[in-house]
Parts: sequence; structure tokens; C-alpha cells
Amino acid sequence: MNISPDNKNSKIGCVIMASGLGVRFGGNKLMAEFGGRPMVSWILDAAARTFEEVVVVTRNPGVEELCKSRGIKVIFHDYPYRSDTIRIGVSSLCSDVQGVVFCLADQPFLSADTLRKIIEKATAEPDSIWRTTYHGTIGSPTYFPKQFFDELCNLPQDKGGSFVCKTHTEDVRNFAIENPLELRDIDIKETYEELAPLACSLNVWSEFLGTGKKHLFITGYRGAGKTTLINNLMPLIHSSSGLTSFAIKGVDVHLVNNSTKEGIVIGRFIPENKVKDNKMTPDLDAFAGRGVAFVNELIESSDEWVTIDEIGYLEEFSEAYQEALRRLLATKRVVAVIRKDDLTFLNELTGRGDAYVIDLDVRCER
Repeated sequence: MNISPDNKNSKIGCVIMASGLGVRFGGNKLMAEFGGRPMVSWILDAAARTFEEVVVVTRNPGVEELCKSRGIKVIFHDYPYRSDTIRIGVSSLCSDVQGVVFCLADQPFLSADTLRKIIEKATAEPDSIWRTTYHGTIGSPTYFPKQFFDELCNLPQDKGGSFVCKTHTEDVRNFAIENPLELRDIDIKETYEELAPLACSLNVWSEFLGTGKKHLFITGYRGAGKTTLINNLMPLIHSSSGLTSFAIKGVDVHLVNNSTKEGIVIGRFIPENKVKDNKMTPDLDAFAGRGVAFVNELIESSDEWVTIDEIGYLEEFSEAYQEALRRLLATKRVVAVIRKDDLTFLNELTGRGDAYVIDLDVRCER
């Protein structure tokens, strides 16, 4: 998976429902600060990176101005009902679009990745209605093909797209997403306060997904915050599959399978008075045995995403383990911490064309 951010879909439009006044929230929630930006800006980013045509329908002057400043089509209105918002949005789409995805403006964690997957489903079955779900719970966004546009434009007062879904149950398909966080909408202050601490990682995650790259690699010297960043990203990655390494100072280095909690020793420290340059020696048998087995278990897991904290100096000496990691990168999407060092295998990883690399020392991305 290596999708160019410029490869936007032109056959399917996107309508962002931004007409809520935030009564339950107790204020202007769509313009409330979330991760250092207005909350609505997150869905604007995800949609703009995915669709050629995006229409925002709003009663919020702040949202209107934000959209205009970014060159995003926006329709300002004063109609009171959800059915009005849907009608205005569908009527504003270009005549050549073949379908529409409706998104809620208060879902800041909805990613461009998920929107691309909805497009893939709609492209495979273009005449079906596609709803996002998590463990049977129906959420937003939802895709409707063009043959339902007339019904969407003539909904009963204050009815939404679910009314059309109930009328055409035989045409409805469910698209199960992996991360329930993406379907969380922020209607009340309590939800805002619950989710706000996670917003600190949204900038990096949204930035990465916007590139269309398959993998995210985090590098930097010791103390740069690599492990802190990957830990902050974990709720967005939503995967228990991965590997973690840690050192017992002056003794040895361990590699742990996060799913099974099984650990092995992959290296041992050498007293400094014996060896000047090399302070660790790798356990090649451990790498080639259980280490490779750990990676194979990740490959066979059902999770799309895998995390590794970290890939470092010891891995440089095991060709068997390196080859296992290459197979993992070919089959899964990987978020990994990479030791910052001028070593052949580490340079190979950070030089991959399908990886987005963040250097926390200089904040240089590629």
C-alpha cells in the first residue's frame, strides 16, 4: 500500500455534516481547540487528502471562514434539520460524481486511511450502500451510490441517511473498521475531556497517513522521545501485535513478543575494560530461533498494524532476523522505532520508499 496523496478520488464526493450548534457540548465545539487546532480541521484534512470534491455544510461562521481560507467548498445555511443538511450537500455535488460519503465534522480521529478503504469497498460494489461498523455498532461515515441521491434529497423532516438504509436493507453492506476510536464523535464535554489527551499524537498520525506511505519509522538519538511518541500513537494504531526490546543496564538486552509476553535475551553487555568499541555481543541463535519465530507470528496475525520498539544495533548482525523483518514489512503495516546509527540494515530501513521517516532530532520527514 503506497498511495500518493495527490491520487484523490474524483468519482465519489464527500459531504461533511457540520451544521450542529454544539448545544449538548455547551459551546462552539467544531472550533474548539483539539490537538492545537480547531476540532473540525482534522476531518477537513482527512477528506481533502482523499476526495477530489469535498463539500462542507454548516451553520457555523467559524467553520465557514476556516473552509474558505483553505479553499474547501462550503455551504452556509440556516435550516434547522439534518435532512436539510443532507439535501444541501447532495445538491451541491458535481453532476458527474457516482456516489457520496457522508462524514461527521466532530470525528477528529477518522483517518484518510479509513476513507480510502471505504472508497475501495464502494469501487468494488458501486451500487451498494456502505456503512462503517465496529463490533456490530453502526457508525459514520456512510457511502451512498448515485441512485439514492433523489431519496436523500427528499428525506422526511429531520431524518438522516439511516432512513434510506432501512428502506433498502438489501442494498446495505457493512464495513468493519479495526479502531473504534475513529468512530467516536464528540458531542459532550465529557467525551472531549476523555479524548483530548490523545490529540497530541494526531498531528504525526494525520501527517503520516496523508503521505499514503505504508510504514511509519521514528528515529532520533537517545532521549529524543521515540518511545514516548510510539506509546502516544498506540490508541490510534489500535494493535496489540508487536515487539518491544529493553536493556538491563550492564547485563543484557531482551526482546519481547507483546501479544504472548514471551521474552528472549538477544544480546549481552561486555565489560568496557575488555572491549573498547563494541559494548554488546548479539545472541545469533536467539535471533535466528525464537526471534524469527516472533516475527513469523506477527506475519500470521490478523492485525493490519504491527509496532516495534526498537530495531537497533544488535539486529545488524543477524541476517536471518533481518530477512524476517523484510517479510514482515512486505505483509504488514509497521510503526517502528529505528535506532539512529550509520549501520547498513538501519540505513536500508530508513531509506525504504514505502516508509515515512520522522527524525525527532531535526524533525526532518521524508
